[in-house]
Amino acid sequence: MAKKKAKRREDIKSDKDLNINEKVTESVEISGKVDAEKFQFNFRNKKFFASIPFGIAIIIYISIWIFEPGEPVVDPWFAAVKLVDSSQKITDPVIKNKLLNEGGNDLRHLVKIHPYHARVRFFLGYYYFVTQNWDSSMTELKEAAHLDSGSTINSIWPNAHDLITKVAINKSVPVMNQGNLQKAKEILLDAYPYYPSNPLLNKYIGNIYFNLGEYDNAFRHFSTSMQGDPNDADVVNIIGVLYKMKGDMNNAKAHFQRALQINPNHPQAKVNIVGLN
Repeated sequence: MAKKKAKRREDIKSDKDLNINEKVTESVEISGKVDAEKFQFNFRNKKFFASIPFGIAIIIYISIWIFEPGEPVVDPWFAAVKLVDSSQKITDPVIKNKLLNEGGNDLRHLVKIHPYHARVRFFLGYYYFVTQNWDSSMTELKEAAHLDSGSTINSIWPNAHDLITKVAINKSVPVMNQGNLQKAKEILLDAYPYYPSNPLLNKYIGNIYFNLGEYDNAFRHFSTSMQGDPNDADVVNIIGVLYKMKGDMNNAKAHFQRALQINPNHPQAKVNIVGLN
């Protein structure tokens, strides 16, 4: 009886071991199936689907290196101003005028289409500057500066305010030569707020004030000019003259000497320093 019970227990244990082995075998088979399905060229396969973006990126990267890029896309206003710039390198007057006219016509057309585009207005102002149409150039440049005010990315403001001062100086020179100092002063002061630290602009304004006998204003603008360009012998010398007029001989002599250090052959500084001895 005891032997039968022991045999029965062994049979049960054997059955359990068999079941366990069967389960292990089944588990191994299932695992094998999973491993086999890790990556397949099948859109239902999750790993294949997830790899698609990476594959596309690789193809694009390779194509960039293999295939030559096409012609870059150029904005029409850059193409137009390029014609204007190209005209400055041409000596043949016929070709030069043709390029200028083509560029100018394109820019005028673009301003009509994009009246609030600061860069287009600036380029048209530049075209008028090249063609020495000072009034039209000033109008377009001021509008460009107004439209671009407050911009921090790709701002044209620095270029605009620099060109505004150049337009004002070019416009004022023939007026000064005609002896109309008041009119020349108005032209320059109109541009002054756009670039109040510009050394050349302050030099011209200072000269006008000096010739008008407004010496305090002349001194102020010449001083600003010297701060921006300390190696302008003309400005340094005339500040010495203004110090001499005030009776400050020490500062006058120092400025005359400084002017001669910058330019040993400066004729006025030579005369002025001799006059102090």
